[in-house]
Formats: sequence, structure tokens, C-alpha cells
Amino acid sequence: MDSAFELNGQQVVYAAVGDDYVSRTLVERVSKAPYLIAQACYESKLTEQADVILPVTTWAEQEGHYVNLDGRTQKAQKALIPPETVWDNLAVLNILAEHMNVPLGTDWQESILARKSSVAI
Repeated sequence: MDSAFELNGQQVVYAAVGDDYVSRTLVERVSKAPYLIAQACYESKLTEQADVILPVTTWAEQEGHYVNLDGRTQKAQKALIPPETVWDNLAVLNILAEHMNVPLGTDWQESILARKSSVAI
């Protein structure tokens, strides 16, 4: 998210971050927005300036699939139980999409599971 971007008259920035470290560059760029929504699992300089914070689960509180650095798809198991009031990223995005009448497909799930490793065995 450190890539250059312009607000181009937009009044709202919606930033979804997954780390406790948020670059100074990003914080400075979004500070120019009249309204900031931060979807995050850790407090940061970004959440400090956000108008709305959507708390989400950490990596240890989620289960699902991810692609590792070797290009292999792996299953992740939940190691911690999150508080009942904290949802995972997908739940938050699905609810927002539903309220905005934006249909979300699930093709990405099938694509991840069908993905072949880029590592030769």
C-alpha cells in the first residue's frame, strides 16, 4: 500500500491492513482523506487517526488457506479463539458487500484450492 495513489476527490478511504506496522508514507497519504475507515487486527498509527475501526481477527485466530513463500497452498488451523465481538476479514467484507448490494462470488476459494505449486518437487 505504499504505492502512490491520489484521492482524486474521494471523500473516504477504506484501508484493510493485517499488520501492526503501517508505514509512515501510508499514514501520511490517508491523513488527507476527510473520512478514514480502517479494517485492522492491531492498533497502529492508522487506527489512531481512523474515524471508524473495524476490528478483525489476527492470523492466529483464523482458519483457511494461504499460499506460502514456496508457492504451495497450505491449510491454516485456528490456534486461538477470538473474542465474540471480533469477526474475520471475510465476514466483514461479506457484510459490507451485502449492505452495498455488491454480489461477491466464491470462485476465489476454488481457485486457491485448485492452484498448483510453483515449486518443482
